[in-house]
Amino acid sequence: MAGQGWRAGLSDREGGLGVEFALLASILLVVFGGVIDLVSLSGKMREMERSSTHVAAILTSCPRQGSDGCLSRTMQDYRDRKANALVGLPSAASVGIAQISRVRGALHVCAGPMTYLDADVAQAAQSVLADGDTAIVVVIQSDYRTLLPGIARAFMSQTGRTLRRWTISVYDSQAVSCGVAAS
Repeated sequence: MAGQGWRAGLSDREGGLGVEFALLASILLVVFGGVIDLVSLSGKMREMERSSTHVAAILTSCPRQGSDGCLSRTMQDYRDRKANALVGLPSAASVGIAQISRVRGALHVCAGPMTYLDADVAQAAQSVLADGDTAIVVVIQSDYRTLLPGIARAFMSQTGRTLRRWTISVYDSQAVSCGVAAS
């Protein structure tokens, strides 16, 4: 009889252990999913930053004088081979490239498929460029589908599902750019 009382109490505890395990396992799965999501988000953002920096470096390697359209040809070549250059990103990732200059405190888009700069990119360009400077701006943008939207949103510093990274690389200083004289 004493053995039956002990076993009866054990089976009651095993049911409680099962419930506790189910609750703990659910919480651990959510935490694990969040960690995977944050690592993936961080990797994509790093890849976008790296890609935009490389594209800007390639474009700024064109000679400043007598380039015979080196910048335009290089931009076109890059657009034609975008899938090869953005290997770590989805094929739907968009790339914007522009040559810009700052003249009398205002930014002017000189060349490239991007016809305007978003406010945050323009603000960053204003802080980097001095009057008379010319730069290459490369913006890479991609949608990101997250497992846990609340956790990812806290680290994205944006309200949407779009990841965006850009690079501003000074190309030339104190030059007459975009046909606008600096005086």
